[in-house]
Amino acid sequence: MFDQLKGLKDKVLGMVSRPTAKEEDMEEQPVMAAPRQEKISSGPVNYICEKCNYNFSRPPERKTPTICPYCGKPGGVSRSKSAQDIIDESMTSF
Repeated sequence: MFDQLKGLKDKVLGMVSRPTAKEEDMEEQPVMAAPRQEKISSGPVNYICEKCNYNFSRPPERKTPTICPYCGKPGGVSRSKSAQDIIDESMTSF
C-alpha cells in the first residue's frame, strides 16, 4: 500500500513541479518603482476636516475649501488620501 502511495506522490509532484533555474543563470536585477503617472480626476475630489473628521467631496473644478462646511473651523481641511496614495507614499519612503 505504501508503495502505491509513494508512486502516486511521485506522479503528483511530477505534474506540479517546475524545473528550477540555476543560481548562475539568474541575475539580480534592481527593483525599480514604476514611474508615477499624473492622476486624471474624472470624479469629485474628496476632502476631510482634520478638526472634526467630516468627510465631503467637491467637483474638481472648484478650488480647495479653507473652511469646513460642517464645523466652520478654518485651516483644517485637506484632501483625503486614497488607498493608492498611501501605498505610493510607503513605497517611496524606502
